[in-house]
Amino acid sequence: MTHNQNPMGPRNRGEVGFTLAEVLLAGTLGSLLLMALAASTLTFTETLHDLEEKAGIAVDENAVLGTLTRDIREAWTATVPASNRLKLFDSDGNVTLWYLEGKNVKVIKPDGDTDAVIENVDSILFEPSHEDRRREGDVATNDATWYSKGALASPNAPLVLGKNDDVALAFTVPIDDTAIGASGDEQILSAQAGVIAIALARGNDDGTAGSLSIELYETLGPGSGVPVGSALGAVSLVSTLLPEAVDDGSGNWLAPTTDLPISLSSMGVQLEPGAGYAIVMNLGNGELVLNSHMIFGAGDDDDTAVALNHGAFAVQARRVPFSLSGSVDSTTTILSQEITRISITLVPDGRPVQTRSAALLNQVLSDDPWLGSVAGEEAPGGGSVGSGVGGGGGVAHGL
Repeated sequence: MTHNQNPMGPRNRGEVGFTLAEVLLAGTLGSLLLMALAASTLTFTETLHDLEEKAGIAVDENAVLGTLTRDIREAWTATVPASNRLKLFDSDGNVTLWYLEGKNVKVIKPDGDTDAVIENVDSILFEPSHEDRRREGDVATNDATWYSKGALASPNAPLVLGKNDDVALAFTVPIDDTAIGASGDEQILSAQAGVIAIALARGNDDGTAGSLSIELYETLGPGSGVPVGSALGAVSLVSTLLPEAVDDGSGNWLAPTTDLPISLSSMGVQLEPGAGYAIVMNLGNGELVLNSHMIFGAGDDDDTAVALNHGAFAVQARRVPFSLSGSVDSTTTILSQEITRISITLVPDGRPVQTRSAALLNQVLSDDPWLGSVAGEEAPGGGSVGSGVGGGGGVAHGL
């Protein structure tokens, strides 16, 4: 008779496995391996952190400074109220404020939230770089002498006109403000002939009451002494108010040399810069004597023309000195200095100094001073820029 050696019966092949002792041994070995791996990982992380700190690239500071430089690049304008305070304005006027308070670098977002983003800091320094920005200012109005034709070196020579003769004195309205003694950076927008100052006198008359007629005309072009069209304005002056011409002792008139100011303000004509005009004069009851100088060689910039017996005007080789003064409207330019770049120096407590620099991309896209943005001006599609902290409730840059 055969006896079964296994009291539990025969073992099937599917029931083969680890014994309890084997499982306990495997678990113990696995735990030891995991503990060694965890210790190795912790040691590696601590070593990497120490190396980063020694190299000045601590992860938290690096990330915050990266956010700060991004905010600078995306800002519309910026101001530095103090060396450790930086205001960054977006295109709607909302402000992100970075500043040092105690030992902490903090940021105030446009919604008013305040975060301490870097701790244990000795100092942070914001150093701005500036560039000029120009904008059109209000129109300036000044009373000034805006045209003057001076005397020449040649001797005075009287220009004598009969009662039926006309003289046209050409002038061109200046286009920039050098004519009124300014820098030349601004443009003249318009001018009025308020007063003409000219040396003239009355010669022989026909014994009747007469008047000096002064009319303003456009001409064929700048410098031309040939009037065209109808008079733009006219004034008259009683002839007896003019000084009498002086005989030189030989039956000829001496050239008058004293300027007589004559008001033209009643014309009220706005004259266009760069355009040609002429003052046309006639003394209806006698001779009109003007101071003049003979021109030799090249002609004058602005012609003097005479029409005998009210006929066609012919240019004369003479210069008649005179000046025009009155109201002048000109442009103005507002000059400001705007921040284009911020350099940052962060001095942590017990850690290496870190430096960064970032440009406001809106400000450095062009070297043209008329481009870029200016604090306080209307941004495209938005409100004014540079209005203050927390305005507008827009989306905050940064953290």
